[in-house]
Amino acid sequence: MKPWTTTLLSAIALAVSPVNLPPACAWQNGELALEQFADRIVTDDNELAKKIQDAMRSPAGQTVLRERASVMETAAREEARQNALPGYLDEHFEEAAGQLVLKSGQEEFRADVIRQTAEYQADVDEIQSAIDAIAGQLTGDHEADKLLKRVLSHPLTAWVLYATEVRQRIRPDERSILELYQSVFVSGPSGELVIRPGVRARIEEQLSRGNARRRALGRIEDELKIISGEIAPVDDVHQQLKELFQDEYFAAFCCYDAIGEGSDLEERLRNLFNSIDNFFEDHSDGRRLTDDARNEIGDLISRVNGRREAAMRLREPVNRFARRIDAGRDDLHQRVQHAFDSTLVLAMLTERGDMRTTSGSQFVRERFEDRLQESSGGLTVKEEQRDEVVEYARELLQYQRQLRRRLAGIDERVGKIAESELRDTFLSDAGKYLMIRAINQQIANRGYDGLAMWINEHFTETADGYVAHDDSSAELEAILEQVREIQAQLEKDDF
Repeated sequence: MKPWTTTLLSAIALAVSPVNLPPACAWQNGELALEQFADRIVTDDNELAKKIQDAMRSPAGQTVLRERASVMETAAREEARQNALPGYLDEHFEEAAGQLVLKSGQEEFRADVIRQTAEYQADVDEIQSAIDAIAGQLTGDHEADKLLKRVLSHPLTAWVLYATEVRQRIRPDERSILELYQSVFVSGPSGELVIRPGVRARIEEQLSRGNARRRALGRIEDELKIISGEIAPVDDVHQQLKELFQDEYFAAFCCYDAIGEGSDLEERLRNLFNSIDNFFEDHSDGRRLTDDARNEIGDLISRVNGRREAAMRLREPVNRFARRIDAGRDDLHQRVQHAFDSTLVLAMLTERGDMRTTSGSQFVRERFEDRLQESSGGLTVKEEQRDEVVEYARELLQYQRQLRRRLAGIDERVGKIAESELRDTFLSDAGKYLMIRAINQQIANRGYDGLAMWINEHFTETADGYVAHDDSSAELEAILEQVREIQAQLEKDDF
């Protein structure tokens, strides 16, 4: 089981190992853009400019500048976030007599706000009930027990869990999918998604390895439909199977689970179809389940239905995400977009346990069941889990502080909304959370090019190329020093 401190969905890519989520940036040209910049630096007799040019052509120099660019992108996004609230309100309201009045044509916006905040609040209320049930049973005297009880008794804990983990599981949207694949894609200036240069080779490899599944899917769908037509409708279980075998997602489920990478396709298909045949025996009215299969089939139907339910929640967000991929850029982007149109992607995503969470209470139970034990009529933290629980509790407290501060900055402005129902909605935690999510979505869709920001701050572009600013010497010297440190570290012989 993953550590509790992993509070955001791990980034999974078609063949990319999970990594920490980097800032969403517009590094569409990667090292090529850095090399082009280096080629255009005007050196003349400027020794410092010549050293910077040489550094930008080295892996160490490119690493240092990428770090600088990421810092500038993060700062730009934070500044945009700080200034985003007035813009969000201006988009939907106009000021009249010192109050904010909903603009004409914003009726759908109003209805969406009321509906979404009610959904969010219902979700959080369910989480809160599950938290209260656990907190009320904690009886231990160890610091881990007392710290966990303190955290679970805090009114914002349910909102923190909802914001960081639960919502994207039970109400996934396009942004949830982007978080999963943020190590693979960056957002362009118009919100289009572009594959990061550094992962192109691995994406190509994974697409190639996935060809077997894509070739097999149609054959599996056809065979399952034939089998469905042969199943005898003798009872409800057989009727459920007839419907299940006609289901598009079940075919993808079978394909993803049965057809491995690099294996013999025909052999895998034979094994799959033979295993299905072994569920049944032939009778005059068609295929009927064997006695042994009857004992197993209920679990299979339940498991597939659970994953299908998750797939249905994911289908529209995945489709919207796929439509943002810049398929016109090149053949790789086109093939990746096509891959996202396949039900196989839903089968892959729903293999993840965190994507199959159906409710906030289920999440809370699964979060705590392996860390707590019954003791003297109550619950205590297991001894071997104490350090992890303390770390997790402290992380939650820090998230609470951050969330409280962000929520507090909203009251003054939304308090000017004239309509009482809409004002009270936005003053609630659910309304503030909705507003923060909407603002974060807008910022995430903007293209921020940290390289361009850094160049503009320290160079002037002329007809001859980029000329360093006189007052940027300290920054350029600092970069060279970092490059020397990286190179020195790489040259060390630790063996």
